[in-house]
Amino acid sequence: MKRLLERSGFTLLTTQLLPESERRGNSLLIVAGLTGCIHQPDASANPTHLEKMDDWTHYEGFGKAVDASYARMREHVRTIRRAGGRVAAYGAGGRGVMTLAMSGLDHADIEFVCDKNEGFRGLLTPKTHIPVVSPQHLLANPVDEVIVFSFGYLAEIRDELADYLHGGGKLVSLLDVLKS
Repeated sequence: MKRLLERSGFTLLTTQLLPESERRGNSLLIVAGLTGCIHQPDASANPTHLEKMDDWTHYEGFGKAVDASYARMREHVRTIRRAGGRVAAYGAGGRGVMTLAMSGLDHADIEFVCDKNEGFRGLLTPKTHIPVVSPQHLLANPVDEVIVFSFGYLAEIRDELADYLHGGGKLVSLLDVLKS
């Protein structure tokens, strides 16, 4: 982001607009000013921990690591299915549908995808053809585990699905599945 701004005549001033507790997993909030402006960048505008990203050798094996993560997800879901369990997902946005497509999972693996966005409901996810339903659908059709793609909202989703959880349901973050 910093390099793109510089190429466009701007200087990155800060990336610290909100406390960590208020940020979402997919948030990108910055302040930039015209190059030469009177405002000075803060320390967040020059993150030294990201210097390794300038070294292309850092990316060697990245594709293999991504493939391995998706394979772990596929195996996680299919292990539950082989044991007779049922799996659903939460989050029909871009991260969710991309993850499903990349992991090779489809309607035979995932029962349905819950989403609060009414505009998604009644549709099928692209490529994987998994029905998108309301979160309340879980109460009438409980599954053994719900993988939460919208992990930045996990606490809110946990509150929203309290009745499902009290009935023995399980929520797991996508990040935990990809790392397991």
